[in-house]
Amino acid sequence: MQGFDLDREDYRLFRVSRILSPIETGEPFRRKLSPPDIEPEGDIPPLFRVETKLRFSPAAAVRVYDEFAREIVTPLPDGSLLVDAVFQEDGALYGYLLSFGPEVTVLSPDTLRRRLGELAGEIARQNA
Repeated sequence: MQGFDLDREDYRLFRVSRILSPIETGEPFRRKLSPPDIEPEGDIPPLFRVETKLRFSPAAAVRVYDEFAREIVTPLPDGSLLVDAVFQEDGALYGYLLSFGPEVTVLSPDTLRRRLGELAGEIARQNA
């Protein structure tokens, strides 16, 4: 949810799932609203676009539901979650997926799965 943060005097994005106890102050908001775009303009360039199929363990459920739109998350009978997502393929994508540790399995594409495995192996060797 995008909202105006009175303390910071700026727009911010808030995760609705983290708003535990909203409080109505009774004070009207008297400011002309001109929120910035939430999504960056334009699509991911085709050359950098990667369509993924990811499986997350049940232990990652809270984070998965925080970070992915519910319409791309499919719960599986064993409690794991299947996510069909499109990313821009760059170094940030690998770091992001590695941040899930063993809670994520890249089902496709094969090139992403292999490269992520190589990076994980390099990390393991450096920390052995």
